[in-house]
Amino acid sequence: MKKKDCDKKAVHKDWIERVVVRLTMQRVMDEEKINKLIDAILVMQEQEDITTPALRSQLA
Repeated sequence: MKKKDCDKKAVHKDWIERVVVRLTMQRVMDEEKINKLIDAILVMQEQEDITTPALRSQLA
């Protein structure tokens, strides 16, 4: 039994990369999403500021 070959045309890698980057930028470069990301980073940073001294005191 012979395998059927794919009938799809080849797509250039550069084209795919450009499309992926463009779509990613459209989704990421949204002001609301950027603000949510900033808020999440600030929360993580505050947690580190609390955790770091506690861990250092345990090491001493």
